[in-house]
Amino acid sequence: PCSGSPCLNGGICRVERDSFQCDCPTPYSGNKCEKDPCSDNPCLNGGFCRVQRDSFQCDCPTPYSGNKCEKDPCSDNPCLNGGICRVEKDSFQCDCPTPYSGNKCEKDPCSGNPCLNGGTCRVERNSFQCYCPSSYSGNTCEKECHCGTHSKTCKYGLFGKTCECEDGYSDRNGFCTGICNPDKCLHGKCEVVDLDYKCRCDEGYAGHRCEENVKTKLNDLVLLMATFISVFTFMCILLFGILCILCRKRK
Repeated sequence: PCSGSPCLNGGICRVERDSFQCDCPTPYSGNKCEKDPCSDNPCLNGGFCRVQRDSFQCDCPTPYSGNKCEKDPCSDNPCLNGGICRVEKDSFQCDCPTPYSGNKCEKDPCSGNPCLNGGTCRVERNSFQCYCPSSYSGNTCEKECHCGTHSKTCKYGLFGKTCECEDGYSDRNGFCTGICNPDKCLHGKCEVVDLDYKCRCDEGYAGHRCEENVKTKLNDLVLLMATFISVFTFMCILLFGILCILCRKRK
């Protein structure tokens, strides 16, 4: 059976009963040593197979890689957050779902930490929401709470800004304003009473803000009374004169 040298690629033929057996040199195999590691074309995706000692080497076309050219740029699913990978020439392209972006869909609206001053960023639908410390507000916590120079604390809450003011000051439209401003009492001294004020008026003045001149009002009243008395006296004299004339005519 070995007379025709049936063993290929340097295989040594041995008679086995009524047939033959080929002892194949590395890396050949098969009944007649007809197979090498590249015989079954193990390289995928158009890879070129080369025999390397007792194995094979695949030369892979772009963009494929791996022992058998089985990998492409999308094989390891590089796209994050549900992104869909597409092979583009020698690389990959990620189609990112909203609101993600970036080469691998690795970025969301909070990635750059847009919230300032210690604000906490959370993804809300297609955008972001900043949850700010109590002393800041704004879309990115950029607005610092100010109540003026006479405030103890300034905080933002559900109903806007709240000011805690020093003694003698109160919250007026979001600012700590002096309860006893110079223009509070026009003719008197201003005193703080709880969170309000009271005017102690100078002599001759009255009213909530000491705006009424008591002397002027008294003088006006005296003048009015004098005028009234004068007119009344004149009318009485005139009436008396008329009555006297009428009485004489009757006699």
